[in-house]
Amino acid sequence: MPCLWERSVTKKFVAFAMLSLLAALGLSRPAAAAPRDLTQYPLQVHILSDSWGGGVHRGYHGHGKGNVVEGSEIHGMEYQFHCVNRFFTSDADEDYPARWKKPGLKLEIVMGVIGSETKTRTCDLEVALKEKVYVKDHGKVESVSFEEYNRANGNRWNRATALNPRDADPKNYPLEMDVMAVRWKDGAGGLMTGSGQGNMKTERGLAAVDFTIGCPMKLDPLPDGRFYHARWRGEQGKQMTLLVEIPGNAPAVCELATTVHADVYVRQASGTLQAVPAAEYQRMLHNDATVGSR
Repeated sequence: MPCLWERSVTKKFVAFAMLSLLAALGLSRPAAAAPRDLTQYPLQVHILSDSWGGGVHRGYHGHGKGNVVEGSEIHGMEYQFHCVNRFFTSDADEDYPARWKKPGLKLEIVMGVIGSETKTRTCDLEVALKEKVYVKDHGKVESVSFEEYNRANGNRWNRATALNPRDADPKNYPLEMDVMAVRWKDGAGGLMTGSGQGNMKTERGLAAVDFTIGCPMKLDPLPDGRFYHARWRGEQGKQMTLLVEIPGNAPAVCELATTVHADVYVRQASGTLQAVPAAEYQRMLHNDATVGSR
């Protein structure tokens, strides 16, 4: 029969083993833990791809690609990790708060806990910063230059600015823009990026516009005869701000880098867009054609 000392040691060992198991499962609950001060995590990390291995008892390990935003600067990154808790790829409008542990080499991200508004966990990422930015196009991660990314995102433009424009009065957006087609990519910092085509109203009629776009949400073409309000930002014909008014939502703005042409885009029966000379477009209207600007 075990002696009292042996029983005591056995109980302590069992208790220690149970606590270790709970910690490994991520179920431990520190007593009266204060909410983490996220002001100490000034970086934003956007996870675009991840590859996982391991499991609960050994923790998780893996690698992937993403972006890290520090102030007005953004860099693509490749990362690897070995963490107790698992994290996931970011949605278009979500980022992980983060801070450097070793500038340029190692950072700590903060993850929320499902079912709690205050509990958080962390994971360290070893990173290699890149002189490019990663974006996701139809599920595939691709890299773009800083110039291309900034052009699509309005040069240091961010989601907070887009969702809280200082000027949301349609009277101050005298241009009318028909967005006919957009090919979207998942950007970073909560922004959607893409490229597309449309027509802009001018004093002489419609003019075709090719554009790249940065927007806090996916923009849909409006029904026939309706246009988005817009205005030039900087040099006319190069940069445009688009006012987005969705019923039930606060106004927002999108930023476009534009190239204006003398042609007009028309939508064919197949659904594809075709640029036609302005004179031909006028003849189509004169002949009461059904194609129209759509």
